[in-house]
Amino acid sequence: MFTRLALLLSLCAAALFAPPRAAAASSMQEQPEIRGGVRYTFGSEIDFWAALSPENAARSPQVVVFWQAQGETSTQQAPLSPEGDEFRVQVEASSTLIRPFALVRYWFQVTFPDGETARSPRMTFRYEDNRFAWKTLESAPFQVHWYDGGVNFGQALLNEAQRALQASRGWLNSPLADTIHIYAYASPAEVQSALQLSGYNWVAGHTDPDLNVILVSLPPGIDQDYEIGRQIPHELMHILVHHYLGADAVRLPSWLDEGLASNAERIPNPDYAYLLQETYASGRLIPLADLCHGFPPNAADALLAYAEAQSFTTFLHGQYGRSGIEALLKTYADGVDCERAPQLALGKSLSQLEHTWIQQTLAQSPWATLRESYPYLFLLGILLLVPLLVGWRRISPRGEGTISP
Repeated sequence: MFTRLALLLSLCAAALFAPPRAAAASSMQEQPEIRGGVRYTFGSEIDFWAALSPENAARSPQVVVFWQAQGETSTQQAPLSPEGDEFRVQVEASSTLIRPFALVRYWFQVTFPDGETARSPRMTFRYEDNRFAWKTLESAPFQVHWYDGGVNFGQALLNEAQRALQASRGWLNSPLADTIHIYAYASPAEVQSALQLSGYNWVAGHTDPDLNVILVSLPPGIDQDYEIGRQIPHELMHILVHHYLGADAVRLPSWLDEGLASNAERIPNPDYAYLLQETYASGRLIPLADLCHGFPPNAADALLAYAEAQSFTTFLHGQYGRSGIEALLKTYADGVDCERAPQLALGKSLSQLEHTWIQQTLAQSPWATLRESYPYLFLLGILLLVPLLVGWRRISPRGEGTISP
């Protein structure tokens, strides 16, 4: 017992007065400093670079860049080649899994021949269209970006985004946890150029809900305010629907997705009502079942599809309110087919609701009633015109309008 106690005391004394271990000393060594950054040409190459001190660069290290883009679950990597005190790699934008306007996190890892490793802090950049010098204004949850126009233009974009967000609450209560970025181009050609350079198919034309990014085309001119009130609310509704349903938003029928977006516009398209009446009168309405999986590519038929979608969703909202719209969204998100989902959510099938919509919205409109009365109005006109003509002949002066022999 005494021997064990003496041994224990001697071990404690040795640990207390022993010099610092070599491993502890090495853990205090300063990690090699790694500086780095990224340069890119939008739609072309992305150039990652890293820099070490001359002493560490002379140790022939291996340098690798890692990056993970917003909306992607996988991490990409590429080795860098030495160029003096810097290391660089250039990768094609199409091979990076970096979508345009996505936020990208990246970092560098250095491995020396003796096995020592070091890692840089994580850095970020947004892969935006750097062909333009963007100006920025922010008012949560929005950031607006533009390059043509003054600060008043940027404020108008922010004001419309905030107005549209408040108005959307009447249709669905969608949470917004992240910043929504709105990029305003000065011409449709520049938007199309950006989309073509990106190499990606954008949902809803110029919106990527997964990235919370909206592209709009707002040329200067008398129509600019109208287009601000049309494009921003329309595209914002697509994002709100995505936030409300998540990835299952892709299951929505096109008529519902685009109908909600069209109803979000500050000023409804004035051509829709007339187009619907003309098409209804000629019996050329597109069945809603044909608008479940996309809209026609033909421009005229696409315009009619938007008009029907806007009118039908207005009808549903008037009949069932926000709770009905939200129930319908969730039912479609569960994967129920296009015809049956309204039956589960609202108590009537799509075709039944379509029939009621036509009868209440189109068949009972003043224009439709007047058009259906054309045959009767024509007969009434004849009945009234004949007595008038007879009476006119009786009271007209004798011989008027004739030539005497």
